[in-house]
Amino acid sequence: MVVTLSNSQELDAKIVGVDPGTDLAVLKISPSNDSLPWANLGDSDKLTAGEFVVAIGNPGGRQFERSVTLGIISATNRSFDVYDWVFGLLQTDAAINPGNSGGPLVNMRGEVIGINSVKITNAEGLGFSIPSNLVKSISESLIKNGRVIRPMLGVTIREVTPALAEAYGLTSDYGLLVVETPIGRPAQKAGIKPNDIITAVEGAKIENLRDLRRIISAKKVADQVEVTLLRGTSTLTLMVTLADLDLQ
Repeated sequence: MVVTLSNSQELDAKIVGVDPGTDLAVLKISPSNDSLPWANLGDSDKLTAGEFVVAIGNPGGRQFERSVTLGIISATNRSFDVYDWVFGLLQTDAAINPGNSGGPLVNMRGEVIGINSVKITNAEGLGFSIPSNLVKSISESLIKNGRVIRPMLGVTIREVTPALAEAYGLTSDYGLLVVETPIGRPAQKAGIKPNDIITAVEGAKIENLRDLRRIISAKKVADQVEVTLLRGTSTLTLMVTLADLDLQ
């Protein structure tokens, strides 16, 4: 792995950690001059729609390296499904093209408030960046653990639809039908059983798998979550302690 600095100097880089879930990685370089400048991370939670930002990157490769485009923040929490996770991304109309991914999204104070990530290719002005607060959390975990530690409920589920409810005589026409609760995983330890229907988590209604992913993605390993479910005609509330996804 090679990193090219702004003065065209090339340095060997060590991969500290990679997170496929967000397409982020932490690299480490050892320059002969330890006084390299750096960019400060801003607080992405303080961003507001309409705020000016610039996207920096290499659209099309090295030929147009360090290109800068100007735009505004269109929204601060656009939810995207990434693998089994749901993340809130920053939406901007600053041009983001192939080669911009991994470049910074910068506010007018020169702070990095996002990492450019996704563009909707069949529309103009629809670019998305990973918020800096999420970048900070991911990078700190990669530096400390070499991976990102994510929580899980530990259950195999199927989305309930009106048609499915009618066909199987279910007592709810929405929610998540529990298909399997592997032994030793959080759901089974908490008392969740096959054929239960999860209807709410942390008091929020669960209509589909995305609803569950959005809540669990915001939690940490060892957090307890309140799960409301239907077992036959009875409503139960159980506390589930989330476990490390990669250790199950």
